[in-house]
Amino acid sequence: MFERKHDKLASRVVFLRRVDASVLMAAGLISATLCIGILGYRYIAGFVWVDSLLEASMILGGMGPVNPLTAVPAKIFAAGYACSAACYLSRDSACARNPSHAA
Repeated sequence: MFERKHDKLASRVVFLRRVDASVLMAAGLISATLCIGILGYRYIAGFVWVDSLLEASMILGGMGPVNPLTAVPAKIFAAGYACSAACYLSRDSACARNPSHAA
């Protein structure tokens, strides 16, 4: 996929295309995960749209919940969503420390 150790470096255009593809892929993944969280908090927990956005953003960002949850299905959704957010955060932090984990 990329050049080997002894190959000639990719041109600037190729490099920028790779960066663009990576940014688009990351933005798509984050957007999809955020949308799942917003819809879950909206329809399962019964929050209004703005509170759903806030809750999903805080969980995905690793900050924790803002509003209390009273219904059991909402608590189960929040637990699953928080676990998936933790997986993203732990993978991203591992990749930041050691790029060989990114593969």
